[in-house]
Amino acid sequence: MPDRWESTHLDEIEPISVVNGTLLWRPVRRTLDVGAFGINAYVAPNAGDDVVEEHTERSLGHEEVYVVLSGRATFTLDDETLDAPAGTLVFIRDVDVKRHARAEEPGTSVLAIGGRVTRRTSRPHGKTTSRQNGIGRAGTTTRISSSWRPLSNADRITLGRCTTSPVPRPWPVGPTTRSNICGERSN
Repeated sequence: MPDRWESTHLDEIEPISVVNGTLLWRPVRRTLDVGAFGINAYVAPNAGDDVVEEHTERSLGHEEVYVVLSGRATFTLDDETLDAPAGTLVFIRDVDVKRHARAEEPGTSVLAIGGRVTRRTSRPHGKTTSRQNGIGRAGTTTRISSSWRPLSNADRITLGRCTTSPVPRPWPVGPTTRSNICGERSN
């Protein structure tokens, strides 16, 4: 197995029965030994079963993204409901939002990704795309929010001996390591 990366298939991760056997937890984080964020998959064998247990993230302070991988779920976010067919992403920024999802089809699976906020990007809140932020097709410059601003010297990343400006990319830039920004391998 390579030291620098690893691959598996969700079906290869041994499921653990939770919630009185009505929900299968596939511990992605533990299987791959992910240290930077939480990531796990949940599968509801039957329609009507929970696929995300009701909870908030108040005690942990985590933002969460749920990705419906297969089937269809109904999310309840506080008092609102959201129909979420396969391919739907649900981002919950507020740790106090009570969240729950029920499978609407047998075998519905949801990938949950979460972690503490370490910093905010300059990207505005709300529905935006890279094209709407002026990064898309050549010749387009569109802003949908007056709070958007390009990265500046104040946003410089300092990592040990290496200081560099962020690399412009058409997707949000996450945590950066010396190995991918300075050409050095971090240990």
